Formats: sequence, structure tokens, C-alpha cells
Amino acid sequence: MVGHHDYGSGTPVVITVPNNINLPGIGAVANRVHDAHLKSGQNPDNWFDTTAYAIPAAYTTGNGNRNEPNLRGPMYGNWDMSLNRKQKFGEKAVFELRFEAFNVFNNRNLGTPDGSITSGTFGKITSSNQPRNLQIGGRPLTQLLCS
Repeated sequence: MVGHHDYGSGTPVVITVPNNINLPGIGAVANRVHDAHLKSGQNPDNWFDTTAYAIPAAYTTGNGNRNEPNLRGPMYGNWDMSLNRKQKFGEKAVFELRFEAFNVFNNRNLGTPDGSITSGTFGKITSSNQPRNLQIGGRPLTQLLCS
């Protein structure tokens, strides 16, 4: 039996705005008006306060960060497990049987919120990672004898 688990605090949200600077190689970031953390009512349809960001005026870069390090997507957790068995048949024949389970506990791992300020889904989570996946497999092997 083999197991692997992976837990994390969520990835930083990337806030994007249209680039209206018109200077090559320089990108624009959003203006941060106030703190984007919600005091209550955080859910996938309203992950952060979208009024905290505004599009900067033309030919300006904005005062926010490209990545908001303190504004993160949801935590995630995942357990993968596998069982395998090798069975000998005679002197040289071996059969390997494997059972693998990905996301064993079927955790709902939500994606990162949409950070595009011009998107209709800005501040919303519209995706999730894979649900539980089970697979079974077998294969014949030959065992070489060393003299």
C-alpha cells in the first residue's frame, strides 16, 4: 500500500486589467482602493470584495500588485493511494495487479477565483479540480533468473 497526500493554503489571486499604457514591455496593474478581504459571507460566487479594485487611468500603471500575496484562493487537500500485488505462477511467470485511487476522500478542491477585472465572473470561482478517480489494472511480467 502506498499513499501520497498534498495539502496547501491556496494560490495567490492574480488581478489583471487591460493594458492601456501603450508603452512596450510595461504592463498595467489594478488600482487597489481598499482591502479586498470580506469580513463575512465568503463563498464561491463572492470570494473577495471586487469593489476593492479599479481600472487605472489611461497611461498609468496602477498602484496594486500583479499578485496579491495575502488574497488567496481556497485551501486544497488531496489523498492518492494505491495497492499492488505480484503473484508468481511457476518459476518465471509473474502477474501484477494494481488498484489506484486518486482523491480518495473526494475532497471538493475549488479552483482559483477569476482575477480579470473586466470579466463577468470577476471574484468568482468557476472551476474545481478532479473528483475521485479509481482504476484497476493488471499486467503479466516475466522474471529473469540469474545464474
